[in-house]
Amino acid sequence: MPDSPAFDALRTEELLIHVRDGNQDAWREVYRRYRTHLSNTAHRVAGTPLGEADDVLQSAFLSAWKDIESFSYRGQGSFRAWLETIIVHKNANSLRKRVRRADMLRPRNLDSEILRRVEDPEAENPANSVLNDEEQRRLFLCMEEHLDDLAREIIILRHLENLTTRQVADVMEITPEQVRRRYRAAMTKVAGLLAQGEDNAG
Repeated sequence: MPDSPAFDALRTEELLIHVRDGNQDAWREVYRRYRTHLSNTAHRVAGTPLGEADDVLQSAFLSAWKDIESFSYRGQGSFRAWLETIIVHKNANSLRKRVRRADMLRPRNLDSEILRRVEDPEAENPANSVLNDEEQRRLFLCMEEHLDDLAREIIILRHLENLTTRQVADVMEITPEQVRRRYRAAMTKVAGLLAQGEDNAG
């Protein structure tokens, strides 16, 4: 079905007004606009093969359509981050399987590596440059299972959207200091849980 010219030209904030009115053509434009990015996110987060992400994407977009009233637009990037949290949730089972398969190759001092980078909350890609793919997936799984929605969104914006602290603050409409405090608390909790897992495995 061809894209609707009327919706194709709209900004996301304007498009979501029509989505909330139940306009399915507007939602098709949302799907067209974000499908490739979310397919790449599913691959990065859970290792879902790029050619096999359709079922995950359909399920994620269906959940987003049903829950659209719960989403509050807070600026550029906030809707995409919300969709990414849904993708992480939908990939949780696949993520658990990959993490279990990788348990023979335990991450090297993952807790201290994360905390070291948290010391510089303005750094780009705060943990991505020191964590390999499997370690990042363990991070996302821990985030999904143990953190609240606000903490998840901050980590999504920092680690998947590669935003700085100030950019995250702008998206979430809170102060940079609040972002730093919440991010540090979230990552400290994640690091502690991962370290606990290391001790139990040992």
